[in-house]
Amino acid sequence: MKILDNLKIAQKLALAFLLLVVISVAVSGLTWRNMSVLERTNGWTVHTYQVLGEAQNIVAGMVNQETGLRGFLVAGDDKFLQPYREGERQFAKALAEARKLTSDNPAQQRRLADIERFATSWRMDVAEKEIAAARTNIDEG
Repeated sequence: MKILDNLKIAQKLALAFLLLVVISVAVSGLTWRNMSVLERTNGWTVHTYQVLGEAQNIVAGMVNQETGLRGFLVAGDDKFLQPYREGERQFAKALAEARKLTSDNPAQQRRLADIERFATSWRMDVAEKEIAAARTNIDEG
């Protein structure tokens, strides 16, 4: 404190002003850093909700396919296959969007590939065969 006693008033005021400037710059820097972290975190949150939305669309596409298949098998009328066809398009579109959103994540890409493989297998090995069999029965009946 003896150092301050030997300074002139103008020097003491300049030192106080300099101290306020240093504190202001430090607080501004800390605020900017925190805002950057919040912005980045918010971006990841939005991204996560987008991926989850596409996952829901993938499920909805499969449900629509199953609904259309079931309706056709019960009624035997091709108009009931409309949800099945729309579900195929919805599934493909949502899968493509999910792949795009997770292109930087190899684990998610593998999961999406598994989903596509299982869906294609169900469509080819179950749904399309059941549709063909039902059509054969309708034509013979």
